Amino acid sequence: MSNTKREPLLSEDQIELLNEKQYNKCFEECDLTEDVSFHFTNGHLAGMREMDLIYEAARAKDAELIQQLVNALHSFDPSGLFETSKVPLAAAKAAGFKPSDR
Repeated sequence: MSNTKREPLLSEDQIELLNEKQYNKCFEECDLTEDVSFHFTNGHLAGMREMDLIYEAARAKDAELIQQLVNALHSFDPSGLFETSKVPLAAAKAAGFKPSDR
């Protein structure tokens, strides 16, 4: 499998910044109290973190499937001679994937 460390879709700093913007919008534009804005945005933050876990699991599954395809293409065309193998294998290599040793 690719050993390239993938950056998360949203960093913790990005999540905090989005949450802060949401708080300001609730408090300043929607005329909610500080307390209500705080509780609303904390729920928003919790939801963002839950969604992040779902998306990261999907990305991990995608990586697993890409690796399986790289292995299958490599076993079908180990020398990389066929034109149909070159483009997808080059794209996978650029993304950090290479055929497994198995």
